[in-house]
Amino acid sequence: MAAVWTCQDTTCGRTVDTKSDACPKCGGAMKKIGESPIRAWAAIVCGVLLIGLMGTILLALGPALNQTVATGSSENFTGTAEQAQAVLHLFYVVIAFGVLALVNGIYMLVTGSQHRAFIIVTLLMVLVLFYVLYRTFSLLSASA
Repeated sequence: MAAVWTCQDTTCGRTVDTKSDACPKCGGAMKKIGESPIRAWAAIVCGVLLIGLMGTILLALGPALNQTVATGSSENFTGTAEQAQAVLHLFYVVIAFGVLALVNGIYMLVTGSQHRAFIIVTLLMVLVLFYVLYRTFSLLSASA
């Protein structure tokens, strides 16, 4: 959503896309309404946290999970190769979600607006995340 200007008169409320000091309808004062930089910084912080924390977990658990995927067994992971692969996929999707949040936040900070493509890709990524979560938990609970 790009910045818009809206009339501050409560009986008017007219909005325009171009900068205007006076309302074209009633002549009242106009106020700029745009994206909050706080939202951009929140997306950046969330993205960095997701990437950093999941990356750390992946670095710690990745070798055991990769060994299970490659050989079918590991001293540190007692699940199957399919379960290890599902857990790795979950880690990768969460890191990708963090990268998307980081890039989206930087874009919002630089441009001052939210791009529709980021909204669509984020919603699709949420669907992918839910699918991978469901698949991972169903595989892990099947052996319990």
